[in-house]
Amino acid sequence: ADQDIDRLGACLALMYENKDNLQHFVEADRNFHLEIGAAAGNVVLRDLLQNVRSLLRVWTERILRDEVLAEVTYEEHAAVFRAIRDRDPAAAGEAMAAHMDSAGARLLRAFETTATAPGT
Repeated sequence: ADQDIDRLGACLALMYENKDNLQHFVEADRNFHLEIGAAAGNVVLRDLLQNVRSLLRVWTERILRDEVLAEVTYEEHAAVFRAIRDRDPAAAGEAMAAHMDSAGARLLRAFETTATAPGT
C-alpha cells in the first residue's frame, strides 16, 4: 500500500539524514526492516523481525563503525526501497539478498576483528 511505502521511505530518509549520527542511523535501519515485515503482510516475517529487533540493533551497531559503512548500508537499503516502491518483487528479492550477503560479510569481519583484538 502507498502508506507502507511512505513509512519505508521515511525510514530511508532518516538513515540518509543520520549517516553521521550512527545511533540514530541504527534505529532507522532497524525500523526499515520492521516496516518491510509489516508491509509484506506476512505475519510470520513480521513477528520474526519483532522478536529479533534487539539482535538486529546489536548486529547493526557492531557493523556500523563509521560514515563510510553507513553510506554503503544506506545505498543497499535504497536499492531495496526502490524495488518495493516500483512493486518489482524480483528486484526487491535480489536487492535484499545482496544486502544480507554484504551485511553478513561485514558482521563476520567485525567479529573477526573483535576476536583477534589484543586482550580478548
